Amino acid sequence: MITPLVWHHVPLQIWARTYSASSSTQQTYSERRVLGYTDQQMFRVVSQVEKYNQFVPWCKKSDVISRELCGLKAELVIGFPPLFGESYTSHVTLFAPHLVTAVCTDMNLFHHLKTVWKFGPGWLDQPETTTTLDFAVSFQFRNHVHSQISRLFFDEVVKQNVNAFLRRARTLYGPESIPAQKPTIVIKS
Repeated sequence: MITPLVWHHVPLQIWARTYSASSSTQQTYSERRVLGYTDQQMFRVVSQVEKYNQFVPWCKKSDVISRELCGLKAELVIGFPPLFGESYTSHVTLFAPHLVTAVCTDMNLFHHLKTVWKFGPGWLDQPETTTTLDFAVSFQFRNHVHSQISRLFFDEVVKQNVNAFLRRARTLYGPESIPAQKPTIVIKS
């Protein structure tokens, strides 16, 4: 088992390969990009789960149920066709300012759902104003029809989701300190 102290140094490609199942209905995506925000700024945006319904596409509800020493438990409701108001519980682990993970814990809607946001050193010439984002998501719906439909919209959903967090950072902190960088897609299946 990887402890939280060394988890920050594990490449997301390894996480995605070890976590992923062999099922054809599983969907996995991982990207890396340098952002013109600090790791603290991006950590604040991603860790404020209770505000997701204000800016994350298709998130209709985002309530924090309880807070713990290194995280929180949240109830989220997503609502995009064909899922209109499907809820799930997520356990979010927070290691400021470098790591936010979210794992679905109720397993009613998903066989599994895990999201990882890692924030690391940015550009060497601008370490105070940049961070490297490593983002990964892996999920598999319980319902085969949901899986097939989500596969049709997967690229668009992932892109809009990540971009929603970047727009939120822009709203809170202003424009990026560097020109926007395109992501390097590490894994997409």
